[in-house]
Amino acid sequence: QKKPIENIKQWMYQLIYAMHSINHTNVIHCDLKPNNILYYANDNDVKVGDFSLCMRKDWLGMYKGNIGSGNY
Repeated sequence: QKKPIENIKQWMYQLIYAMHSINHTNVIHCDLKPNNILYYANDNDVKVGDFSLCMRKDWLGMYKGNIGSGNY
């Protein structure tokens, strides 16, 4: 059994890696908050959810809004 601090370190690493991966694809989440961080107890994993407000950067470096579920 891992110590609680080890679990927290693992979750933070997963969250930072997820945000790095998202930003690496020129997407900005725009709504990262505790309610949008999903915890899966069976796998002891965290994932980022709710991309409805995210934006994508185009080739000029300008951000375009709502590439998620947004306006339906």
